Amino acid sequence: MAALQVSARPISPPAPARKVQAALGDWRLVSLIGEGRWTRVFRAEPASSAPGQASDYAIKTLCANSRAPIGRAILRREALVCREVRHPQLTALLADHATDAQPHLVLPYLEGLTLRKLTPARIAGTATALWIARQAAEALAALHDAGWLHGDVRPENVRVSSRGQATLTDLGLARRIDTPECAADPTAWTDWRYTAPEAFASRGRLAPASDIYSLGIVLFELLTGRPPFDGPSLKDLAKMQQSAAPPSARDLRPELSREVAELLGRLLAKEPLRRPSGAELVRSLAELEIAELAAV
Repeated sequence: MAALQVSARPISPPAPARKVQAALGDWRLVSLIGEGRWTRVFRAEPASSAPGQASDYAIKTLCANSRAPIGRAILRREALVCREVRHPQLTALLADHATDAQPHLVLPYLEGLTLRKLTPARIAGTATALWIARQAAEALAALHDAGWLHGDVRPENVRVSSRGQATLTDLGLARRIDTPECAADPTAWTDWRYTAPEAFASRGRLAPASDIYSLGIVLFELLTGRPPFDGPSLKDLAKMQQSAAPPSARDLRPELSREVAELLGRLLAKEPLRRPSGAELVRSLAELEIAELAAV
């Protein structure tokens, strides 16, 4: 597929990465790429290299105000999952220093933007949106086959290069499937707009279908420019996820095919057993992507 295209509507360019001047171990931190609740990511280069000559690396470390036990656990979990599961659409690990005095991970620097920055532009063409979602589904299928849930699928955690290469990132909240880690706990989710209904149930259990639901919301937003559910309070949002029917994607974007709308309905099913598996979703997205390209 050709280089990624977005709609002709003008969008604001992403804010430039904040330049820093700091060192961490054998690394020189060049600029701050992103920051979450517990960790932050810097573009970095080996301290032994000339400045500006080898900045194709990223360093993930703790936020300055992070509660150390949680932050350290997140880094250790990401390192573990990266070692166990390798896939072209999944973030990779170059070096693990999660147990050092200054805990950090060394990752490849990923060129491009997160879907959070691309979504407001409404990626041009249904086929491109399906292509991006298929790549994320491939990463999820690999994780699920290896016994892991991602646990935090949202637009901030899918990065897309200028040529459309999608990478699923941030594995620090991954959980082992069929273990006590999968007990429902909505407080562990970073954004309830992408949280599966079962996460709010008093005796709910998370499963691969929970990741699939979250990806379904991401795809809905890619295609329509908005998530299906949003509310004035977390309580309202939780109620919507559990019981409200999602709006019709075709009402929001009439040119969508009935087949795409039907797939979205399956992804956003309240009952986990009605959602496709990761492998089934990959096949469905590929078929729909081909059909969309053939119709152009």
